[in-house]
Amino acid sequence: MNQIKQICKCNICGNVVEVLHIGTGELICCGQPMEKMVEKIQEEGFEKHLPIIEKRGNVVKIKVGEVLHPMEDAHFIEWIEVIVDGVSYRKMLKSGQSPEMQIEIGEGDISVRSFCNVHGLWKSAKVSEVEDKKINFAQFEKIDLRIAKIIDAVALDGSDKLLKLNVEVGDETRQILAGIGKFYKPEELIGKSIVIVANLEPRMLLGQESQGMVLAARDEQNLSVLVVDKSITSGIKIS
Repeated sequence: MNQIKQICKCNICGNVVEVLHIGTGELICCGQPMEKMVEKIQEEGFEKHLPIIEKRGNVVKIKVGEVLHPMEDAHFIEWIEVIVDGVSYRKMLKSGQSPEMQIEIGEGDISVRSFCNVHGLWKSAKVSEVEDKKINFAQFEKIDLRIAKIIDAVALDGSDKLLKLNVEVGDETRQILAGIGKFYKPEELIGKSIVIVANLEPRMLLGQESQGMVLAARDEQNLSVLVVDKSITSGIKIS
């Protein structure tokens, strides 16, 4: 007996259908009964197919697999479906796209299904509530961002990534330890005007005190320190 939202597949031509209304007949394709897809709710081996559901306020974000499912021509997630109190929202996917989906919803019970062209139908109803990381303006004002000029830089003994920077912040000189040694030689940094978090609590690293934080951006291949592109007085507050 079919059920509402039952997914069925033809194992000859690959047609996939979803049951929207239950009739009395059997679904047939290419002269044979279509396979009723079973919703798998537990990973098998090293496959990564279960939808991961995160809810932040009214925004639900889904990704397929803790490590994203591959999206190759021969093996990919065809679609993701979010079901909220019986109402479906589906995103169709192609190879090369990221197996992720984001949607804004109201209150209600949530479940998510994903369909892999090789390993079939997967379902999860485990929702992780994620704290909203937005800050208000008053909280932002507490962050003291300042221009600092690097007057000296050396590699820190005992570490392959920490550099010890002496920076000028207005009339003050500070020592900051920055984990950028794999991307910069110390001599490259001397004279540069950078951005630091000036009101961060000092902390000890390898017996040395760090009196601030250098702002930098990083991707999978590289790291770039935020450098001011025009001459400006050190110690100036960024706002």
